[in-house]
Amino acid sequence: MSITAAEQQFQLGLKYFLGRGLPQSFKKAMEFFVPSAAQGHPRANYHCGLCYHDGKGVALDLKKAHDCYLIAAEAGHSMARFNLGTLYRDGKGVAKDLKTAAMHFGIAADGGDSCAQFEIAMAFHEGVGIGKNEVRAVHYYRLAADQGDKFAQHNLGICLRDGKGVAKDAKAAVELFQQAAEAGNDFAMSSLGECYELGVGLPNKDLAVAKEWYAKAARLGNVWAQQRLKLLQPPAEAPPVSQTPTISGAAGADKKAAGEKVENGIHPSPVKPLLLSPQPTQRPATGMLEPDPALRANLLESIKSL
Repeated sequence: MSITAAEQQFQLGLKYFLGRGLPQSFKKAMEFFVPSAAQGHPRANYHCGLCYHDGKGVALDLKKAHDCYLIAAEAGHSMARFNLGTLYRDGKGVAKDLKTAAMHFGIAADGGDSCAQFEIAMAFHEGVGIGKNEVRAVHYYRLAADQGDKFAQHNLGICLRDGKGVAKDAKAAVELFQQAAEAGNDFAMSSLGECYELGVGLPNKDLAVAKEWYAKAARLGNVWAQQRLKLLQPPAEAPPVSQTPTISGAAGADKKAAGEKVENGIHPSPVKPLLLSPQPTQRPATGMLEPDPALRANLLESIKSL
């Protein structure tokens, strides 16, 4: 089958874009992407959108990025559809519209994009831009988690731990926290530490392992883990008895009890980490870069009906 002129232009532009076989040059890449996109080539439109989105080789123009993504998305490009969702979610280049964002994330999710699956799961879980539905949230978390998304693995673990949208299964939650933690998710490290601290989903408590995971999360800036570590530190050596103020009466007993709880690393009602949506700096902008086409070919199949 002969290669179209639009495809030839796109492939040449891609070489410049990726720096494969030719010196990397976003400006040169756009010289080939633009005419290819004008002929309706989906991936050329997607790449034009990327360049306009980030100001690569052209002036940053979020409105043009939106228009290019839309053309690609309507031709079935899941990653372009995901990026459209982020523009509407964040109000960049378009008016902020969480309902439209959820629509785009849903279509991209059903097209197999793991980032979109995570986003629509969050939307269902929190009822943002779409009706709250914890069962649907679990469905999409699971799809993304099965593709190795460490944020989806953590949030699916939260759902299983708490029995939200799915039957409670603390053991399965621990397994997911472990996977996500080993992939570098500090939220999962913190949640895993909590499981070891409280013996959730495990045969026994293990404060030593709990502290190890809290320490790993704390080093990544996780505030909750930092707080737990403080409470689990061994108490400082007590001053001589003669220098210790005497506490008496009911108030004194309360203070003493509170002191014992802190010293033993226990607080009255353990605060479980909330379902956490990663901050933008913590989540790779997967939809914003084009990986090796061969590696994501299965995610770029056309959506048959929009």
